[in-house]
Amino acid sequence: MCGIFGCVGESDVTNFLIDGLKRLEYRGYDSAGLCIQTEDGNIEVIKSSDSNYPVDVLRKSLEKSKIKSNSGIGHTRWATHGPINNINAHPHFSYSNNISIVHNGIVENYDFLKKFLIRKGVIIKSQTDSELIAHMIDLMLCSMGNLESAIFSVSKMIEGNNTVALMSKEIPDSIFGFSTDPSGGLVVGEKDNHRFLSSDSFALEKFCQSVTFTNKDDLVIITKDSLTITDQNNLPRVPKNINLNKESDISKNVNYDLQTDFIIEKEISEQNHTLKKLINKRMSDKSQDAFPEINRHKLLSSKKIIFTGMGSSYNAAQYGSFLFEDLLEIDTKVEFSSELKNKKIIDPQQTTVFAITQSGETADTIEAIRNTKEQGAYVVSIVEESNSKAAINSDSYLLLETGKEISVAATKTFSSTLLMINSICMYLASLLEKDNLTIHKVKEDFTNIDNNVQKVLDCCDYDYLRVSKFISESEKVFFIGKNLLFQ
Repeated sequence: MCGIFGCVGESDVTNFLIDGLKRLEYRGYDSAGLCIQTEDGNIEVIKSSDSNYPVDVLRKSLEKSKIKSNSGIGHTRWATHGPINNINAHPHFSYSNNISIVHNGIVENYDFLKKFLIRKGVIIKSQTDSELIAHMIDLMLCSMGNLESAIFSVSKMIEGNNTVALMSKEIPDSIFGFSTDPSGGLVVGEKDNHRFLSSDSFALEKFCQSVTFTNKDDLVIITKDSLTITDQNNLPRVPKNINLNKESDISKNVNYDLQTDFIIEKEISEQNHTLKKLINKRMSDKSQDAFPEINRHKLLSSKKIIFTGMGSSYNAAQYGSFLFEDLLEIDTKVEFSSELKNKKIIDPQQTTVFAITQSGETADTIEAIRNTKEQGAYVVSIVEESNSKAAINSDSYLLLETGKEISVAATKTFSSTLLMINSICMYLASLLEKDNLTIHKVKEDFTNIDNNVQKVLDCCDYDYLRVSKFISESEKVFFIGKNLLFQ
């Protein structure tokens, strides 16, 4: 998980770059870096990999140097290829220093391309797969003589789902971007003579009222004067603007005036508020009206339910599978999205898929959404924001009402996901006219869960710090449970 941000404008864009990267810090904060083109045409690079807040280090470096620029690209990194250091931090440069790139994804034919470049005499400086892309584009540029053609050529050479933004020293105040991700890896927007590019719409919410999501293999070019998108056949594509919903803005998150040392503490402490918000919206007395977003006919005609997710979302999916089978007696499965993205579904027309991805940007889950939807299944995503790729690619989406979760660990989004699943179960029970003491008890328990969560938070203000320290120092940890508590 990494973040890409770029900006070109008629005036200095360094503050835009820092603000954009700061909003992407939740997608990776092992390291951060940016490159900007100065008035004399030189490319200046700043990187940080030895701080818990690398973007803040970049900000201070820019303030100290007083560098100004009309164009630049930046990156927040969560290390995959190579350890955390400045050499592996983005941006990366080509062997001639003409091309600078920032990259999300994994180049699956890394070994082949690395051997190819070494045979060409290219010296590989980092341990990343990303650096290879810069070298490949520079090589193809020398061969083909045209940067756009070189980019299209390289996009077909690299395997895997990859998203890239790049600059060329020879083409000032211009940023190029492409993605081989089937769900589209880039989002672009404009505001007041400034043009923006990012891997995450959340980064653009502060600057743009509307954005355009690119398609697989599109080439994006932003300059001071224009924003153009060209498809894989080298034909211009008319941008389709989508208005951004601002419900995920950090400034609008509930209860962010709490005095805590860590953002994760804030998000843990918000759970009673976020749960109450969801209860008021989804668990009213009129259960059959609680989910207007869901296609009632498709849900009721489904003979099979699939819950899917990765990481903590998969844990929530396990809970959903247990609950639906136990209370509703519906054939329900849980699948890792990394497996479901390649699976063939039996009777897809009679299947509903609940895809859980709090960020809405989990690559495997987005691919699982696309795969099952293309087969004819009805796909409902459970996400924290409507601007996410998961929401856009699904038939329907349900918002967790949590605001943006910044910390890596799922806290308020996880508890709200469990409540959302429970609410869907109660909704479906109402539609199916299932009514028994167990269902009544579950609904009653969850209707009061916000108060119960607050009681727990009130009594463990100190204990969870002590316990977490104790666990972190333990060599082995065993979690023991049965039935639902084993999930």
